[in-house]
Amino acid sequence: AYNGLQHLAGCILTKVDEAASLASSLDVIIRHRLRLYYVSNGQRVPEDLHLPNRPYLLHRAFKDLPESSPHRLAGVEPGLMMASAAANVASAGGSQRG
Repeated sequence: AYNGLQHLAGCILTKVDEAASLASSLDVIIRHRLRLYYVSNGQRVPEDLHLPNRPYLLHRAFKDLPESSPHRLAGVEPGLMMASAAANVASAGGSQRG
C-alpha cells in the first residue's frame, strides 16, 4: 500500500505525449521536492525514455489547450476556480486562528 512520500527518492513522468496538460504533475513534483529522473513520451522503452528537459516541460505546462479540448476551461470557469481556491485558503486560515 502507498505510504506517503517519506521514502520516495524521485519519479518518472510518463505518458507526456497523451497528457492534456503537465501542470498538475509538475505541481506534485515541485511541491514534494521530488527528483524527476526521466520523462517518457511513447510506448517504446528505452527509445522513448528521455532525461527531463526543463524548457519543454514548462512550455507544455503553460501551453493553452485547443478550443476543441474537453479539458479546456471555458467562459467564467477559470475565475470561479480561482475564487473557490481563494475562499478555501481564507477559510483554512480563519479556522487556524480560532
